[in-house]
Amino acid sequence: MDNLTVDQPISTFSKQQRIKKIQSYCSYGFGGLEVLLVIRFFFRLLGANIASPFVNFLYQVTYPFISIFQGIFKPLPAIGATVVEVETLVAVIMYGLMWFGVLQLVRTLMD
Repeated sequence: MDNLTVDQPISTFSKQQRIKKIQSYCSYGFGGLEVLLVIRFFFRLLGANIASPFVNFLYQVTYPFISIFQGIFKPLPAIGATVVEVETLVAVIMYGLMWFGVLQLVRTLMD
């Protein structure tokens, strides 16, 4: 009750609170995915050892999210163990745009 003011109806306050909660959940999900994809990109770029359990786990978890973007661009040639995964960069951009779109959609639908 301390957060309510006299001129702010209860229904408006709870509606704003719901918008913030939904946006927070979306941000946690998309933000976590973005972080994992960026880590994957740098691991591939720096030639991380696939035999490492952590690296292998990260690649397996993130693969479904980048697989839909494979084949958009011709793969760049690897230099030793270094690989520039263009599909991962595309995934980071596309999921970032989707994140923004979902936040705007939630705000629009809840208004």
